[in-house]
Amino acid sequence: YLAHFAATDPWVSASARKGMERALSRSGRPYESHDYPGTGHWFAERDNRAFAPEAAGKALTRDLTFVF
Repeated sequence: YLAHFAATDPWVSASARKGMERALSRSGRPYESHDYPGTGHWFAERDNRAFAPEAAGKALTRDLTFVF
């Protein structure tokens, strides 16, 4: 699993993230996460005011590397 997290995100609480990460750890499945400082929810959505081009580019590169 690959996850990308914005620094400020009202949709993903710290406790929910920790719970998800604990569950993945218990499952034994590989898991990789990245945090993007200074970003908000939907930072990779070009049509959103929270769009952060540098962070979105890093996330896309990491997605492509992960998939291919």
